[in-house]
Amino acid sequence: MAAGHPDRDRRIDREAATTRVLSVLRQRAERGEAGLSNAEIRRFTRPDRYQAVRLMQQLQQEDPQIGLEGKGRGSRYVYRG
Repeated sequence: MAAGHPDRDRRIDREAATTRVLSVLRQRAERGEAGLSNAEIRRFTRPDRYQAVRLMQQLQQEDPQIGLEGKGRGSRYVYRG
């Protein structure tokens, strides 16, 4: 998509972001791929890094199958389903 594309640049609400993140985490888990980094989450949900952390903490409370592996820049959220 080109820069300024309205579908990509549109901010999505929390519910849509939650659904999207869960979907990607599950797909990656099924394929045996690495989870999502904070930067990747921000790329398609559009919050700042602190909002992304808060979103993922809330998701972890709601779904105990979501975990955090690693520390710092290399950490990834994974789905253990």
